[in-house]
Amino acid sequence: MTSQERLHASLDHRAPDRVPIDFGGTMVTGIHVSCVAALRDHYGLERRPVRIHDPGQMLGIIDDDLRTILGLDVVGVFARKTRYGFPNENWREVRLPWGQVALASGHFRPSVDPNGD
Repeated sequence: MTSQERLHASLDHRAPDRVPIDFGGTMVTGIHVSCVAALRDHYGLERRPVRIHDPGQMLGIIDDDLRTILGLDVVGVFARKTRYGFPNENWREVRLPWGQVALASGHFRPSVDPNGD
């Protein structure tokens, strides 16, 4: 079965050839940017900053090379704007609190309190 056939069969309550796999296809099945980076490392893929599509949950976009290796059946199609109302565009590098460098929308400009929050 193709991914599309597999997903449709599952949604129609028919037995697919295997369970459809979805990591990162929706906000519910999203995967944290640190996990996306760790999976890229695990599979020996090119190291590069992961794009953040949801800054509220720090969900990362899974690129085609990782999607292929994982055998994913679902591809995310996300709204142009984030939950905070700004578009995901003009990507820029950001250093996350745990040290990872990722790509965030140029419109994502969080502030830091004097105590570091």
